Amino acid sequence: MASSTTASWLRSEKQRVDALDLNTYKMLCDKQQQQRLHDEEEQRLHDEKKQL
Repeated sequence: MASSTTASWLRSEKQRVDALDLNTYKMLCDKQQQQRLHDEEEQRLHDEKKQL
């Protein structure tokens, strides 16, 4: 009895962790994308200043 309860608890715990990992991964991807957009914007402003 106890072993099956532990097994199902471990399963649900793993699913919870997987969901957390997925959310963390998405957050990191969003941050990287924002950073890249920010860098491109900085580069563009820099290039425009050089042309003036």
